[in-house]
Amino acid sequence: MEKEIVIKHQQIKVGLDFDNYPPDNYNPLFFTKVNGAVVNQHKLNAFIGIDKLNDDGIYNECYCTLEQGDKLGDFFSTLPYGIINKTITGIGATTLELNCERNSIIVLPTKSLAYNKYKQKQNKDGVDSCMYIGSPMGDISSDITINQIKDYISKETGYKKFLVVADSLFKVIDAIGNDNYDDYFLMVDEIDTLQIDNTYRPVLEKVIDYYSLFKQTNRAVVSATLRKFTHPELLKETIVTTKYPTIEKRNISLVHTNNEDLCVVKAIKGIIEDNPNEKILIAYNSIDGIFMCVMLLKKEFGESIVDDIGILCSERSRDKVQDLYIEVDEKGYLSKKIVFMSCAYFVGVDINDSCHIISVSTFNKPFTLLSKEKLAQIVGRCRNGILTETIVYNTEESETQDSYIDYKNTLMNKAVSLAEATNKFKDVLDVYPELFNAYNYINDIIKHVGLEKVSASYSIPLIRENHNGMIVPSYFNVDALLEKWEIRNELYNDEESLPISLKKDGHIIENNDCYYELTEEQKEYATLISQNSDTRILRALQEAKEKISSFNEIEDSGFKRNLLEKERKNCIVQVKKFYDNYINLSPYYDSNYLMDLLIEHHMEDSRLYRKFINSLVFHTLDDTHPFKSLVLGVFEYHKMNKRKIPGISVTSKERKEKMNIICNSYFKGYNIKDRVFNSLMPCFFKEGSTKRYFRIIGLNPMNFLEPLKKIKTMDAETLFKWFMFE
Repeated sequence: MEKEIVIKHQQIKVGLDFDNYPPDNYNPLFFTKVNGAVVNQHKLNAFIGIDKLNDDGIYNECYCTLEQGDKLGDFFSTLPYGIINKTITGIGATTLELNCERNSIIVLPTKSLAYNKYKQKQNKDGVDSCMYIGSPMGDISSDITINQIKDYISKETGYKKFLVVADSLFKVIDAIGNDNYDDYFLMVDEIDTLQIDNTYRPVLEKVIDYYSLFKQTNRAVVSATLRKFTHPELLKETIVTTKYPTIEKRNISLVHTNNEDLCVVKAIKGIIEDNPNEKILIAYNSIDGIFMCVMLLKKEFGESIVDDIGILCSERSRDKVQDLYIEVDEKGYLSKKIVFMSCAYFVGVDINDSCHIISVSTFNKPFTLLSKEKLAQIVGRCRNGILTETIVYNTEESETQDSYIDYKNTLMNKAVSLAEATNKFKDVLDVYPELFNAYNYINDIIKHVGLEKVSASYSIPLIRENHNGMIVPSYFNVDALLEKWEIRNELYNDEESLPISLKKDGHIIENNDCYYELTEEQKEYATLISQNSDTRILRALQEAKEKISSFNEIEDSGFKRNLLEKERKNCIVQVKKFYDNYINLSPYYDSNYLMDLLIEHHMEDSRLYRKFINSLVFHTLDDTHPFKSLVLGVFEYHKMNKRKIPGISVTSKERKEKMNIICNSYFKGYNIKDRVFNSLMPCFFKEGSTKRYFRIIGLNPMNFLEPLKKIKTMDAETLFKWFMFE
């Protein structure tokens, strides 16, 4: 049985079992179980050791050296509980859990991964051998309901195996019920992907909320590229690290450059010339960057090269890439010779082709810098090995003065303090329930203050609402920010950091730097790509308008709202703001007029679009609304027509002072910069012609039609969300 043992007066926290040796005549391993999983004693060349003595004198980790080439299922009877640090891609963690004799809930980061595992299991063991839980894909034509999950549980078909997309885990939790958690083992695969992707899929961290409901012996998180955790629930766990006796060294061609797209094309050309029949897989998390490479390839090889090119990307980007969109087939093979893939395919997808891998990591496109872990994951997609590996990258000197530890402490202190402040205020509301509406107001302030700025236009929340409605630190977002800090300041700070780090890991590095000026063709193609992108967005907007027009025929307002929310959720990012503003303002304007107005201004630059939205929102407010009333009162608008020459002249100093009074009074505590306050005045008032002053000559500066009705009451929190302050 499992027990705590003493080694040199230190406790072992890892669940290790010494009993029940097999009766056969061979020498058993020292341990027979690791964290609940029975060890295969026939594996005489494998061994287990104890590692990682922590500050409390606890051995918190053990390492299991497998026989070279073995899968996890060759060594363990089931997946051990705790944190499983595989260190090796493709060694069958999901397969082991699918085949073991217990009920399993397997959480995966993407629906393509969940669906492919589901199909493989079904094809092998039958229709009822497992169940996919996620949005429609393949032969799953509609969302899976909780009742369907309950029906599957009630079938007498042996052990229940759920393959669940992380966003849909709540359905399975609801279906099995609070009293039945002990009947299931919860496995969260690719935990590092959940950590990093939580910044734009905030529901992912709720997986750990549900994870905490299971006993420690009934749960595991798994990764081949494990990252450090800050989440307290995961810091409790013991770690089981698996590895091979011989660590495979990668032969990597590193290309430092100032022109990543041209370098990618040169690399592809070299491979085609030397190995014309071999496949090339390019990991590039930028659709525009991929388009640039495709255009340069067409210039290099002619139009016919397009027949050999495919793009693996999310369904959301499918409309962008159109005819170039492909998927990995059910047997794991690529249908094209030159395949680009976005980050949706960087993890968890099995490709059975052996490919030449080219990974692109650049400052020139947002969200394309790659960690060493991500580079390893990309290589790991080819389950039968790779032919060559090339990394194309550029660098930029960092200006940060903070150390990693200082930055981590700052983030953690800020997140914890903000969460505590919100929850203390909730305690006050329990005593004074008549203040309940104030909670939303304060909570919204803290959420806006609780952002860590990554760039001028991109911020990441440090706090979140958990499954119980409590505000807690967003530990996964902290983890993601720490990864960004490491990538930015330790890998890509200068030309030498990446090769030095990869060499330390034992890889063989060859430097093949190349530098090119931006060509005239690239400048021309960049303009075409931008125009094509605008055309795609306009087409998507027109399609959105047609859908909304059809929804307006539906009398059930709740059903119509649900349809709108679903379209908003599934549309491309650039069209989301159209849906957001339509949903907000549709009760107040004729539907067609509002949609045409939103489409007309949609493609404007951010400054002009911000002015448009702020003008429209202010115009929709009734004069009696507290904010509009305050604005009109501070500028004494009621006196305008009483003067000999109608109008009110406002100096630059007065303008700044009065706008600060208004915004600091009404939006007190919100994180809004003074320059933003100042920019709002032209959104509120029509301006007369004068060089010295801002001369107010009326309202409605953009000459909108009058609303069907006006907003008389709206709290500061909602109005703050409707206005565009950044």
